[in-house]
Amino acid sequence: MIRLNTTLNGLVSGSEAVRQHKADKWVWLRGVNEDLFQQMCRTVGQVLWTTQVTHRADAPALVVSNRALRLHTDHHRADVIGWFCHADAEEGGETLLLDLEELYQSFDQRLKASLQPLCFKEHKVFPEDREWHPFHTVEHERDRFYYSFWPAEDTMDDCTQAAYQELRRRIEAQEPVTLRLEPGDALFIDNTRILHGRTAFTGSSRHLTRNWIRLVN
Repeated sequence: MIRLNTTLNGLVSGSEAVRQHKADKWVWLRGVNEDLFQQMCRTVGQVLWTTQVTHRADAPALVVSNRALRLHTDHHRADVIGWFCHADAEEGGETLLLDLEELYQSFDQRLKASLQPLCFKEHKVFPEDREWHPFHTVEHERDRFYYSFWPAEDTMDDCTQAAYQELRRRIEAQEPVTLRLEPGDALFIDNTRILHGRTAFTGSSRHLTRNWIRLVN
């Protein structure tokens, strides 16, 4: 398990308070400035990629649209995702979080076995990236999950297809945690187990900085 609370403990006093946290799955802080946020990210690990998440009507990418985003994980190399809120939306734009590992542990062994071949497509960001990545892997005796919008259907037989549909049904049946980030808020999540999404929003003011972070062993 990624020890987010422990890792950030020495810097939390620089913010107003830990607003909420869920064990070491995610940490939500308020009263943070951007310099402190970036310092926190560097304390957690190596920042691999930074994106300014703003609404751009002419861009095709979902992340910069104002549409709702279904629950998913980001790039598999990101152990942790950190967001800093510069400005919130006029209406909507709430962040949604769901613990996929907790849900997965409720599955019986037959479903887990059927999900093992499941892969999802992934955007090529880094030179060594493939076009897809497995849904479930184990690294250092710890489960890791990758769940995107696009299953790699050309790698799926009928059994895997049925298991994927059941997985999606069970995810969509859950009630995610809903957070509304405000200016000066920072949110860190364990990207290897926590699904995140977003409700649709109106206006063009919403602006977050998003960092993909890799833990340094």
